[in-house]
Amino acid sequence: MGVHVFDFADIQPVVDSFCEKIPRLLAEHSVTADLVSRVVNLGEQASSPFTVAVVGQMRVGKSSLINALLEKDLAQTGVTETTATINWIRHGDDPSVVRVHWKEKPAELIHREALQDWSGDSSKAANTRFIELFDDAAFLKVASIVDTPGLRSVIDSHEHATNEFLGMKCDSESRQLGSQADAIVYVLMPVAREKDDAFLATFCDQTQLPGSSSFNSLAVLHKWETLESDDQVTAGNEKAQRIAKALGESVSCVIPVSAPLARAAQCLDASHWDSLVRLAATPENILTDDLLWSDADFVDEHSECTLSSSEREELLGLGLPWPSLKLIITLAFREKPSDGESLRELVNATGRIGFLRSELDRRFFARSRSLKLLSTVAKAWEPCRLAEIRLRNKRKDVGDLLVSSEGLLAVLQDRIQAGDDDLSDVRRYVSTTQDALRREHKSLTSVLQQISHEASTLKSIYEDFSGDLAGLEWLGSDAAKPLSEPLHNLMGRLFGRSGVSAVDRAPRMAEGDAEMIDAIERNLDLVTDARTRSKGEAKQILGHAAERLEQLANHYENIEQESR
Repeated sequence: MGVHVFDFADIQPVVDSFCEKIPRLLAEHSVTADLVSRVVNLGEQASSPFTVAVVGQMRVGKSSLINALLEKDLAQTGVTETTATINWIRHGDDPSVVRVHWKEKPAELIHREALQDWSGDSSKAANTRFIELFDDAAFLKVASIVDTPGLRSVIDSHEHATNEFLGMKCDSESRQLGSQADAIVYVLMPVAREKDDAFLATFCDQTQLPGSSSFNSLAVLHKWETLESDDQVTAGNEKAQRIAKALGESVSCVIPVSAPLARAAQCLDASHWDSLVRLAATPENILTDDLLWSDADFVDEHSECTLSSSEREELLGLGLPWPSLKLIITLAFREKPSDGESLRELVNATGRIGFLRSELDRRFFARSRSLKLLSTVAKAWEPCRLAEIRLRNKRKDVGDLLVSSEGLLAVLQDRIQAGDDDLSDVRRYVSTTQDALRREHKSLTSVLQQISHEASTLKSIYEDFSGDLAGLEWLGSDAAKPLSEPLHNLMGRLFGRSGVSAVDRAPRMAEGDAEMIDAIERNLDLVTDARTRSKGEAKQILGHAAERLEQLANHYENIEQESR
């Protein structure tokens, strides 16, 4: 590619140009006309809001996790399969209405209360493509959320809906819908289940959508407080680390999160937190050996307990799952917070919804523009690649026909010269057909060259920015610790940590550098030397850093030449 792209603002014109040119080129020949639908709306997809899909097996608490993220009870929760459709939660001013997108009739607005008719195995759910819900939650100003039906559902149609959304079914409708998910939060329960691993392996290895990778997906170990352990916080962290190691590069990280703890911190009154602090002052033998044995034992009469049975019954009636309430009381007993507000802050931090939000922001939202454009580029490149294959095959067929026609014309000419004048019309027909074949061959060649050029440009952009994101991810891992601080900082700049323009990416000039090219060449030696001493992923990341430095050198050399 003649001009190297560093800034995301420079990608947009390339994508826009592609979206304008490629549909017309694909439509020129019947062998590629069916690919037009796969690129015609890419420009709109590139500018659409960022979207996060929350995915997991049934009853893992996806909806309660969403409610904790939003700090509102928007997603339906329950002990049964309440989420029977794909629910798209977007920013809007009127939460009292929802829009139902039917499979076989136009979309319509209904009152939110009517959604109870879509729970479980309902005929309405079976005939629904997806539902849009609206709210003014602050989180939704940054990104829309997609609440999906449970995988491994006991209701086949529910699992079918989620599989379609993720692109597991390769029909056009599901591919179009599934491609709209920019990031995936995979929700896991803290139980070792082989089927979870099997699902994720299948998703990543066989059906992962273009643009989806460890750069835009993470896993949540949900409701870890249900683990059997004397120290559930530590057990949850260790469990998350084991799962992260098992999943490898399939997801960017695994975070232990408890939506019930987070919602408790968000919703319980100050009086309830004060009561919990007072309860923690109960003698240990009464608290841990009797009251916390089970929810039934929790309300037993104990003269030494600092809360009455009725006050404990009120706490039990707050709607918190028993494991979550038990953990809160245990934390209060162990940490001895000074007051209810201190306990609330402790529980909020322990639930880690705030940490999940910060990781979503750091890993996804702060990169939303890059991920959106990379996703667009990846989706655009695939139909180009298919078109190239088809056009080459078609050009070969036309070329073979041209060769055959030459031989046929030679035979006809010999026959006509031998006196068989009746074949003159046949010769003219073959000659006219041959001219048409030459025009088609020329047209195929021209379209193939143009599409190949566009695909090559997009592929270069995709590889460069994918390499940047991979490099940033690697720099944040333990594998990058052996790097010297100057090299670590240099690579962070090259990969766009401080900004994505050429100026932001360029290495800092040192004393003795007459111009930027000198600084680039000096740092290129540093990167090249480190690369020769590295192996595996480190060698690959350093190789990408060297490529970025060479691109910057070309960029500044062009500027210097233009200024002369």
